[in-house]
Amino acid sequence: MSDGLVYTSYSKYFDEAEDVTKDRKTRLLKILVIILATVLVLEALLYTVVFPTFAPVEVHFSGLKQISEKTLLKQGGPVQDTGWLKFDSAAYAARLAGNSAIESISVEKKFPNIVLVHVQERAGVATSLVTGNDRTVPVQIDKSGVVFSVENTAVGISTPLITGLSLDETSDGFRIAPAMRPLLDRLAVISSTCPKYLNALSEIHVVPSASGSYDLVLYPVHVPVRVITDRNLDEESLQYMMVLLDVIKTMDSDIQEVDMRYGSVVYKTAGGDA
Repeated sequence: MSDGLVYTSYSKYFDEAEDVTKDRKTRLLKILVIILATVLVLEALLYTVVFPTFAPVEVHFSGLKQISEKTLLKQGGPVQDTGWLKFDSAAYAARLAGNSAIESISVEKKFPNIVLVHVQERAGVATSLVTGNDRTVPVQIDKSGVVFSVENTAVGISTPLITGLSLDETSDGFRIAPAMRPLLDRLAVISSTCPKYLNALSEIHVVPSASGSYDLVLYPVHVPVRVITDRNLDEESLQYMMVLLDVIKTMDSDIQEVDMRYGSVVYKTAGGDA
């Protein structure tokens, strides 16, 4: 009977020891799992969060029609060695804003290494010619009077040609005389309401007057007659001009000029006034 009691006592001891060993193994396994999970999370954070912010930024542009990405990338300066964290959005926007064809610009950093640049290009309301370095090049003028170059001429830009503005050897970003602003405003309105009248003109020549104002000489596309008008160009005056030109085309005359100033119409032929 004593032997049976001794056996039972040792059996209970070994059972308790085995349970303790299992608990230690379970705790150790849990610790290893936690450590492994922590390492995996840290590694994921390094590769998805930390490392990308140190990678060179990728610049993406939107709103470009007249300006190429290549031009802006060159103007913005090298970014191959600049990480997302160190990228200066304000400085980059300031460098790009130096392009006279840009009216406004916004630069936004998007995690982890993307830079979004949205460009609002200037809208030209007139074309003019700048002479310099023994060559003449076309430029655009917006309604604020800012002169800017158009890089991409394949976008279908069609604005009236204005000459006589004294733009020789001017640089991009130059503003024409404030006196011309009303004319540019009128051209912008006519272009949006009835562009066919402007499309019927090959040139608008500005002629300064002694009073400090100016008159306009209009050159129609399909009729070899120049039309003189005052600075108050509008849709009504252009419509009246088109009616006069239609009448002249039906006449057998050598009319070379029509003066619409001063509330009357004066025709000038090769031999004098008519």
